[in-house]
Amino acid sequence: MIYTDHKGALGQYQPRDNSVEYGDSACWTGHWIYLKGYHYEDLPITYFETGFGRYVRHPNPKSTNNGFGAVHQCMSRDQYTGILAAIISQKAYAAAYRALYIRAKRLFLFAYNTIHNGVDPKTAKWKMPDITLFDIWAMEIRGLGDLTYILYPLLIILDIHMLLNTIIFNLFDKDEDQINFAIKHFVQRDHFPTPLSWLAWYLLDKPKLIRLITSYWSGWRDMPEMVKLYSGRLK
Repeated sequence: MIYTDHKGALGQYQPRDNSVEYGDSACWTGHWIYLKGYHYEDLPITYFETGFGRYVRHPNPKSTNNGFGAVHQCMSRDQYTGILAAIISQKAYAAAYRALYIRAKRLFLFAYNTIHNGVDPKTAKWKMPDITLFDIWAMEIRGLGDLTYILYPLLIILDIHMLLNTIIFNLFDKDEDQINFAIKHFVQRDHFPTPLSWLAWYLLDKPKLIRLITSYWSGWRDMPEMVKLYSGRLK
């Protein structure tokens, strides 16, 4: 069953106390928006933007453990990937440029998760944030509207990374970050595709990816309805 808050942001049911927790809401909702094709007025991705270009996992501190998800320091690479997918889907160009402004302060090299998931932000210790390189840069470029045409040669180079990741995915059995791997493939196929992105899509072991996505959503997350949204685009 899909659980959402009053705005339609996705969360996860917690059977221990019959609550819904939104610690992964930015990522999951971004995927939901992209896969469902929600328009900006239906569920604007700026719902997660609590400052100029600063996104959080969920804007309500009461909706995540210790309120950690409502602080910018918890935005990880996978959460940001979901945000980017929604920005691209909704053609929220102004939001894309605001996010890039904040990203530039980190030289486009790191995400913002400088504290661990679930901890109290007031007492949390600093941690190394996720590294964000070529695949994230390619998504960011694809969200810039007309400027993407100018940066298209750079996009071709950046898509080498996704092609290599696809080959590695096909060759080795790894069960990690499969939903974000899938959404990146959808974005590079649907928005400003390059010869390398098309080659990566052609080579992708789609049945394997569907199996991994099924394992992700149909396990303890108990949201098998999500599988249909991905598998429909992978056939």
